[in-house]
Amino acid sequence: MGLTVMENDYPRVLYHVAVEQPRNRYGRPVAGDLRYVGDLANPNYPTPNTVVNAQGLRGRQLGKDSDHTIVQHPYKTMILALYNGGGGIDVLACEAREAELEKEGWVRSPDMLKYEE
Repeated sequence: MGLTVMENDYPRVLYHVAVEQPRNRYGRPVAGDLRYVGDLANPNYPTPNTVVNAQGLRGRQLGKDSDHTIVQHPYKTMILALYNGGGGIDVLACEAREAELEKEGWVRSPDMLKYEE
């Protein structure tokens, strides 16, 4: 007997774009590399910079002179789960909250994210 996962099951993971464009001191966008401010890859093992550069990944370098980077995603995640008084998940409240978060740009899959160009 296997576990069946339904489309509307909660808790659910939601994703949001977490890429910042460089800005000047007046807050206007300027040309330059985008900066990822999303979640760290898990597991967050240090990856050699040669691999990071070859695969076009982004992340946080471990130190000024380090040749390793912790890879970082271009999105942040959250778990959506609202509980009722009995300790179970309140599906109606979760659906309502998900609708609110969708207006703020949160989506169900990283494939659904829209990045600024």
